[in-house]
Amino acid sequence: MWIRKRIDLTLRDLGHAFGCALKRRVTASSTTPVNANQTRAATNSPDLLPVLSVRSGFDLLIKASNWKPGDEILMSGLTIPDMPRIVREHGLVPVGLEVPPDILCPSVSEVAGKITPKTRALVIAHLFGGLCDLTPFRSLCDAHGICLIEDCAQSWIGHDHTAPSLADVSMFSFGTIKTGTALGGGLMRVHDAALLHRMRTLHAEWPVQSRWDYLRRVVRHGVLMALSGRIPIRLLAGAAKLFGTTHDSFVAAASRAYPGPDFFLRIRRQPNAALLAMMDFRLAQNLSASIQRRTMRGTQAAKHLAQSFTVLGNAAVRPTWWILAVLSNHPDELVKTLWSAGFDATRSSSLRPVGDLPATTRMMEQMVILPFDNRMPDAELDRMVMLVQQLKP
Repeated sequence: MWIRKRIDLTLRDLGHAFGCALKRRVTASSTTPVNANQTRAATNSPDLLPVLSVRSGFDLLIKASNWKPGDEILMSGLTIPDMPRIVREHGLVPVGLEVPPDILCPSVSEVAGKITPKTRALVIAHLFGGLCDLTPFRSLCDAHGICLIEDCAQSWIGHDHTAPSLADVSMFSFGTIKTGTALGGGLMRVHDAALLHRMRTLHAEWPVQSRWDYLRRVVRHGVLMALSGRIPIRLLAGAAKLFGTTHDSFVAAASRAYPGPDFFLRIRRQPNAALLAMMDFRLAQNLSASIQRRTMRGTQAAKHLAQSFTVLGNAAVRPTWWILAVLSNHPDELVKTLWSAGFDATRSSSLRPVGDLPATTRMMEQMVILPFDNRMPDAELDRMVMLVQQLKP
């Protein structure tokens, strides 16, 4: 069975993560996670702050911004539930924006219509590996004195992506299933020097992630990598069925970043030297060839799928197909058919609508994520596309 999302690590990468986690002393920068002699100077920029995760950085950003309770943050209406949860923790109000399936980006008119005197920030998430055009949102934010934040967790394509953008704040993730994963970690790029200074000051007060915490993460995801082969995943699916559950549930539970009731205690930590060193290692790698191959194959697959199905993000700016998904009026039937043919399609997603958004909610109810990565042979990708095309949308 072809698994829906592999961890983007080679055995060499995993071995390096183990090495970083096991060493008592690891050389890594405490302010920027990249050495200038390893990669581009842009990644060594003083406006970058490494954090434990994007959740940590977002929490830090809101705290340092000194917004008042009751203030509003407009958000792309499809994100992980932790993001609006963080907004509410600070007494602020998350306001969701519909996300059309073709571009996966809010409309400028809806954003303009939801801006109020209490609006302090606009968060635009670049979803499924594509980008939103920030130009019109930059103009709106300038006109109303609003902070423009871009969430690049799903759109990372290598260190070139940290080049300056139109956003005031950019957030990058190196979490488990992200491109170029370091099995954790994130980067915050903040253009306002005073705001960044406040964030650094608050960040320095947080405890440092323990070395054992990162080692446990590396071990857990090493096991997940071992289970992601075609035969192991099929065996896992069979075992889960015997116990009255599904491998979907197992994978979702095993890959949760911060389970349990102590969510805010866990995200309010600084990354340790082992994690920073692993971020060094991954950021120094050139991902361009892998991204180009994924983009080319994903674009070709989407072109054929779009003849019968709505392909999410098909009209986005620079789609790179971190996720390949379609909308179906019969999603359960589509998943069942693909599973029986050896393709680990799923309706499961960590993303949720932000508030009452009928169109986005309906999109999520119809969404089927297809297995797709560079390790799937072209013949198998073609077979999956043909199988989907034979079914009713």
